[in-house]
Amino acid sequence: MKIIGLSFVRSADRVGSLSWDTPLAVAGNEGASLLEHTVRALGQMPYMDEVRVLTDDEELAARGTVAGAEVGRLPDWFFAYAIPFFSKEQWLLMRAMQALRDAGSMGEVLLVADWRTPLVTPRTLETLYHKLMDDRVAARSVGIYPLDPNLFLRTGETTFFPAWADIGADRQVIPQLYRNLCVGAVRPDRLVMPSPETRGVRVSREEGLRISDADALELAQFYIRRRGANPAPARA
Repeated sequence: MKIIGLSFVRSADRVGSLSWDTPLAVAGNEGASLLEHTVRALGQMPYMDEVRVLTDDEELAARGTVAGAEVGRLPDWFFAYAIPFFSKEQWLLMRAMQALRDAGSMGEVLLVADWRTPLVTPRTLETLYHKLMDDRVAARSVGIYPLDPNLFLRTGETTFFPAWADIGADRQVIPQLYRNLCVGAVRPDRLVMPSPETRGVRVSREEGLRISDADALELAQFYIRRRGANPAPARA
């Protein structure tokens, strides 16, 4: 079984000074970009056979490799969707899989991580993989993380209470409590089922941090410094 790690980068994601090559600068790792952090996490997942970066960005494609991962090209239409493999539109899934085959990046299992989630860890990627492989019908396992548990719902002019504290509250006005990440595992052979099922895997708010502006970048740097001061326990 071939397991391929993928990170997609579209040229439209470059906004101002923030892009895939923005350094996630911390002491001892000053030169590593957001994309390099993501690629390294994919490469350190224990069962990974190969990691590739796929893009329509001319500058990135010209580099050839990023952190040891080969850079390939995909057509522009592919990047009109966040990550097509998380879609439930059959025509889009089939078209996306063919594009990957044409790019030489198709495997029996795909581990996908957005370059804007550079704090996702190899352990979480491994959990996503096992969640998928241990399920007999799921086509995808997707990272999710909880939103602020202090969300409130207004009832009248002055009364506030946690939205889920009242079982009679209209659920149509309750914000969703979980946010999906562009991180997950995919079984392409199961995507062709009539209704491909998806399993959620809860991850920490830290790993779910999506770098979208300078404040998020600064928070990511803080998290990485904290990791260095409090290393994760060794595996048994």
